[in-house]
Order: sequence, then structure tokens, then C-alpha cells
Amino acid sequence: MAGKIKLSHNEVDVKLFLKVLGVYAVLAFVLIGVYYLGPAITGFVAVEKQVNYTDDVNFAADENKVFVWALGNPGQLKSVKIDGIIIGNGSAKVYIEHEGARYLVLDNSKLVEKPSGLFGITGFVVEENGKEEIEIENDDGTLKRDVKGVTTEMQDDLIENLSIRLENSTDVRIKVESKFEEYNDREDENETIEKMINIDLKYDHNDAYDANNDGIETLNGVVDFAVDASFNWNVDKSKLCTRYEVFSIENEESNFACYGNNDCCSLVSLESSREIWNESMYLGYGSFRSTESNIVFAQVLYANYSLSVDEPYSDIAYSLWSNLTFKFIEGIEFEDACIESCVFNGNETSYNLIVEVEDASLRISSIDYLIEEKVPNNIPQLVAEIGNLTITKNHERILELKKHFADADGDNLIYSYSEVENIDITFENDAARIIPDENFTGTRLLFITASDSYDAASSDVFKVEVVDVGIELLDVQKGNNITVSFLTYGSGNLTVKAADGSYAEFFNDNITTADDMEIIELRCGSFEVFDKNRLIETDRLWFILENDSRLKMDEIVQDSIPLKSMLVEDYFCEDTSYLTSKVMGESLGQEIKFGNYTIIADISDAVTGNTFEVRNKEDSKLAVFDSFGNVFIRGNLTENITLANDGNDFMIQVPDGTISMLITNPEGNMLTRGFLNENQSILVPGPNSFIIEDSLGEVVGYVDANGSMFLKGVLEENALFG
Repeated sequence: MAGKIKLSHNEVDVKLFLKVLGVYAVLAFVLIGVYYLGPAITGFVAVEKQVNYTDDVNFAADENKVFVWALGNPGQLKSVKIDGIIIGNGSAKVYIEHEGARYLVLDNSKLVEKPSGLFGITGFVVEENGKEEIEIENDDGTLKRDVKGVTTEMQDDLIENLSIRLENSTDVRIKVESKFEEYNDREDENETIEKMINIDLKYDHNDAYDANNDGIETLNGVVDFAVDASFNWNVDKSKLCTRYEVFSIENEESNFACYGNNDCCSLVSLESSREIWNESMYLGYGSFRSTESNIVFAQVLYANYSLSVDEPYSDIAYSLWSNLTFKFIEGIEFEDACIESCVFNGNETSYNLIVEVEDASLRISSIDYLIEEKVPNNIPQLVAEIGNLTITKNHERILELKKHFADADGDNLIYSYSEVENIDITFENDAARIIPDENFTGTRLLFITASDSYDAASSDVFKVEVVDVGIELLDVQKGNNITVSFLTYGSGNLTVKAADGSYAEFFNDNITTADDMEIIELRCGSFEVFDKNRLIETDRLWFILENDSRLKMDEIVQDSIPLKSMLVEDYFCEDTSYLTSKVMGESLGQEIKFGNYTIIADISDAVTGNTFEVRNKEDSKLAVFDSFGNVFIRGNLTENITLANDGNDFMIQVPDGTISMLITNPEGNMLTRGFLNENQSILVPGPNSFIIEDSLGEVVGYVDANGSMFLKGVLEENALFG
């Protein structure tokens, strides 16, 4: 069924082949218009709902005081909770006053430590999202650091450093260029493009550290940081590093660290302390001589160079600096504090908050409250059937329910299921944990219901089969090669052979034989069980010859030996398995046997071009996203451009209204605010990303909040669509 995107002039359709073609677009951006990505919502009813609001108030008191809280969203008030910080070892109480009566909101003697080790979460606001302008003078009066954390002199450090190091070590001076030559097939000319790295330093989302991501922690707490980066070329990430400067405002001194490639770190006279360039950084009080008030600066560098006297070369690029503040304070943070105000009833536009403190200071950063409103309620929807499930005996299975149910209002859904013997389901947020009884094998039928407390939707009736050993075919996809994806349950011997055909000889193919297929790769998730091109094999993998003898891959590298099948002994994989082959002849299938179960992956059923498509009202394709992470556009790509929609274009925009990507109608040109990043081995979309997933839920491409596109595959311009 095609899902349609309605734009301002009803020009562009998006055809989503959700079940047959298995490519999903996960829309976390605000896209212009109204989108239908599954069964249409049929209507709504008006109901009384309690809507959450938060007012940032930043009340501070070190003595008894009364604050007037004017509600940002007046109405029937049903609950009041406060977030903040208590400094000192004294006492602090907060009351809300209503109709002459006081209701206790906070009593610090009643605060309870949470499992994370924190007492609460504060919404304390850091200036401009943690970024500050500071000017610190050196002894000679020169500026050490500006708002970006970098001066012209410091931006040149990399070039100067490399030049000096090379002069000292090889007596050869190399000119450092942050450019590369890119061959343009369409125009048949060389084009020099400056390499650019854009970064964003942010507070990381690990709930155990700085849980509210504001950069403020107590003296025994930890603040965590993460670096996001985008590149305008196909970067080799093994040559990246990130250098950090931790600056103490009180002491006016800096200490440094470097994560990633050691040769890269050495350019800035640092040793790598972490292997991964974008690994999270954790800073506690005293880390890198941090004090109460600090700033951390980050810069991402790319270094590809050789100090060889005969052929010295260098390819260096680096970002500007990005910075965030972090602070440590005495006291404890708290969140959602309410005692007598957890359940409240009032209808005023403002209330008095009465603060009583003794030998302590109190900061109320924000007030969380519920307002009861009469609003339309959309009925929850089943957007994708669950389908039959297979589980290995004495194992569990997690089902992500957000892929199957949706609520247009964003209501929290409450789940239940039809109870059956031998199988229990527990629900944790939007995940269903399906738990068979110990040693149970067999089949049960059940369904799941999602409710928003007003209306409900039920899933299809699906089968849960619990087996000792089993195998399930998921998908057959055709790209440059054929990839079969399947699930195995339990442990058993896995045998793969061409159905009614033959395999090419390894590795010296006999061209006089007519072969049907060549095995390229077998992997469990990201673990390579076998990879012919990279000569990877596990100790339990064998190649079976026509006479049923067994050989390892390293024994057949130099020979031309006919193969009958491939065997993996005691194969066990709790992830999705992928078998990739090259079709050379007439054979149309792969026979995969696991234990006593056999499946035939019929290549004639392989889906070519599993797609998420953008079409106009004439049904002409403008762009196609496939399940391998490739993108095909009718026109051309333009990067790093300010975008404007003429009303007929497919548009992606972030919540503040900034356009991140356009596909123009009817030209099919793709315009991006950021840059294209192809052949990405790991894709980790950030907040507010437009995400493309395959039918197995794996991310194959996305456009981030900065308008940069990241693909597992490549982008092809001037594509000829049938």
C-alpha cells in the first residue's frame, strides 16, 4: 500500500513499499504537510486529558522567601512538582499556597536516592546551552581564547607543528594541504574541494552521569560529553582523533587529552588515551585539574601523512573548536519533588510558593505540572502487523512495539495481551518481553492491545512457536550480489549449498565449467563467520567437496577445487544471519539447512530495488532510497546551501523550521544544508534525524539535524528511472 505525503500544492507523493519491499522511513524531523505512513487515523473524540507542562522559573533563596509563580499554561491544575538544587547541610521546605491553605511540595529530609545514584534531576539553565564567551589574557596581554575556543594563531598550530616535526626528523618541509582531488566522471575534469569537518560538542545522554544534561553536577558527580562530526568527503575514520582542552576558570589553566588515532594525536603533541575518536568523555571534580567552574573544548582532526624521506606526503584537516561549560557544586540535585502536591486541585492563574530554609540555599529551577484540558483524542493505531514469531527453548524475545503501534497525540501507551498457557509477556515502556516457560516447546496464538487510557487498538493474531532448533527465512535482496537474511534458533550444524546448481571453484575458478553461484560472505550480525574477499574464516567452518571430504579455506586458495557446500559446525547466532553470494548461472536458489530444518531462498523472489520513493503527481520518480543505503536522484546534488521551498518540493525541516533537505519537483535535484557522507560502516542518527531503515529495522541512511546525509551505500545522480 502506498503512503502519500501531502505537500502544500499536493505535488509530491511518497510511495512506501512497507511490507513487500521492506524499506522504512522513520520521520523524526518535522516534514512539511501531513503524512500517512500506514493505516489512516479514522477520527477522534474530545476527552479530558492531563497535559504535562514545565515552567522554567529559576527561583533562588538562602533565607525564607515567597515567590509568585504565574503559570505559563493556566487551567485546572492537577499536580505540582519541582526540580532544583539544595546547597548546604541545613533544611529546606517548599509549600504551595491555595485558598489560604499550604500544601507541602518539598522537604529535603524526605528525599530518596535514585538507582542511578542521583537524588534528582535539575533543569538548571546554562548560558546559551552551555556555551559562554570568555576572554582570558596571557601574560603579554594577548587573547588566549574566544567564543569558539580558537584564535587564528591556534588554528595554525597543526600546520606549524607538523612542519616543525618533519623538519626535525627528516629535514624535509612538507606543505600541509587540507584539500583533495576528486575526479568528476560527468564533466571529465579534476576538481579541488576543500575538506571540511563540522562538529558539535554536546552533553552525552548517559542517564548515570549528569542525567539532565545541563553540565552541572555535585562534587561527587560526573559530567559526560560526546562529539558529533560530519565530513564533506568519504573520510577514513581510523585516521581521526579528537583533542580536548579542559580549562579551569578559577585557576585559569588548561589540561589536554586526545582520543583516537595515535599518529593524529601526535600532531598536537599528545598521546592517545582512547582508541575511538568519538568515545564519550567523562569528567569529575578534579579530572584534568578541573575546579568548580570549567570549560571543555573539543576539536576533531583528520591526519593522513607519511614522514618517509623518499615520498613524504600529508593530508590534514581539522574542525573549529566547540565548547561547553561544566560546573561542580556542593549539595544535591532533586527532581519531581512533591509530597502533598502530587495530587492537587486548583484553577488559579498564579500561586505563591513559600520557601523556608535554614543553613542552606535552595534553587528551584523548574516546576512540572499537570493541567486538565478537554482536547481531541486520536485513537491508537496498528501500523504494522506483528506476524509469527519463533523463539528458541529457554530463551526470550524482545518485541519493539513502537514499530507496530502509534498514537498521533504522543500519548504513553499501556499494553496488555491475551493470556495463554506456557507463555508470559511483560511490558517495559514500549518493549514486549516474550518469555516461554522453562523447557516448554510448542505453539501458541495470542494478540497484543495498546491503549492510551481512552481508546485501544489490537494487533493481528500471531503465532509464537518455541523450538529446540529452527530456522526462519527473513528476506532475499538483490543488489550487486544476492543477500539472504535469516534467523536461527538454538545450536546446530549449518549447511549451505546451491539449490539444483553448483558453486564456482575456490579460488582459481575453472572457466570451462558452467557455475551457478559463488559464496562471498556469511556473517552473524556484524561478526564475520566467513568472508572470501578478506580471507576470513572461523575454526568451525569447512568447505565440502564433491567427494564429501572437508577442507579449510587456506587449503584451497591456490587450487581449482569444485565445491559441493559450505558447513559451519555448531552454529549459534542470536542475531540476524546474512549469506551473500554472486549469481553466475541458471541456479535460482540457495538451500540452507540448520539441524533437521531446511529453507530454500529462491532468488527469483529477490526484491530488486527495495525502495522508499519520492514521486510527483504525474507519478514520475524524483528520488529513490533503497534498503542497501543507496540513493538515486533524477537530477544533481548540491551541498552546503541555504534552502527555500517553492511549494512543490519534497522538504525535510527541523522543529525550528530550518529546511535541511529538498528534492525539487520536477527536476529531482537534491539540495542539502550539510554534506554527503557515503559508505558509512556505522550509522548512529542523532535527535531530529530523518531515518531510512530496512525491513529488519537496521538504519541504512539518515539526514541529521544539520542537513548532512549519511549513507551505508552511495548516491547516484542523473539516475534513469523506469
